[in-house]
Amino acid sequence: MIFGLSTKKEVAEIQQAIIDDYEKRLINKDEIIESYEKRLESNNDFVKELKSELSNVQSENVVLKKEIEDKDGVIRSYRLVLNRINNERGKLFNTKSVRIKKKYAKKIDEKLEGM
Repeated sequence: MIFGLSTKKEVAEIQQAIIDDYEKRLINKDEIIESYEKRLESNNDFVKELKSELSNVQSENVVLKKEIEDKDGVIRSYRLVLNRINNERGKLFNTKSVRIKKKYAKKIDEKLEGM
């Protein structure tokens, strides 16, 4: 009798029950840890996918910025040409000489062809 309460057999049964209970708890904890590891792995995969998408979007952004810069350059050159044409038109309308009007009209035509 241990502590005057039970026999050795009863103590062994209690010890075995305690051991079984701890083993069940350990198994449950292992299962929980395993499920968290799977979640972490899937989260890591998701983060990798997001980083990949971000990288793709950033590279597309660089390409789009380059296209915008190119188109801005074209727009600026057209604006310069149109300003020159407007200047020539102003001279054309302000002059009274037919010979000078023909000269300015020819310059306007040349600039329009150059566009």
